[in-house]
Amino acid sequence: EEGEEEEAVYSVTVVTTDSNSQMSWLHERLPLVLSESEVAVWLNAHAHPFHTSEVQRLLRPFQGRLEFYEVSETVNSIRNQTPDCLLPLAAFKQQQMKKGIGAFFAPKKSTEEASKGGAG
Repeated sequence: EEGEEEEAVYSVTVVTTDSNSQMSWLHERLPLVLSESEVAVWLNAHAHPFHTSEVQRLLRPFQGRLEFYEVSETVNSIRNQTPDCLLPLAAFKQQQMKKGIGAFFAPKKSTEEASKGGAG
């Protein structure tokens, strides 16, 4: 109705394209990866409408090398909003052993070692 303000809608979209040769064993699609200059083209719809060849050429598999590694199952829950989700699995397990039940079962320093370690 007249006089009512429109409420902003905030959202995100992941644009995908065909997988590259490095990752095709894992999945047939990958998120579109753009350079900084390509992002500028993608976001300027007035100067570069979607149907133009300049924009269409961006919809291709990433040709660089991607770094990937196994992570913990922590990433499987949206409740886990922690940097731990980004750790390689071995680093995550090592970190978990430093706290909680892992810390309880960790080898204990003797009182003599503990007093020497705190003095320096």
